[in-house]
Amino acid sequence: MIEIPVTKIITKDNISKIISQIKKDKKTVVLTSGSWDMLHVGHMRYLKRACEFGDILIVGERSARSLR
Repeated sequence: MIEIPVTKIITKDNISKIISQIKKDKKTVVLTSGSWDMLHVGHMRYLKRACEFGDILIVGERSARSLR
């Protein structure tokens, strides 16, 4: 079993290895992304709801450039 701290920042080089291990452990991975520069109650509600769809929530950070 792999343990990933909640505050861990994972590079894209390591994510596929981590997801493979999570799936071997028969866990469901949920992925969401967004711009979290101003985290507010709406974001928190969204993330809490996203957690309900699986065992592990991976949150991606979109760059300002990708949002334009």
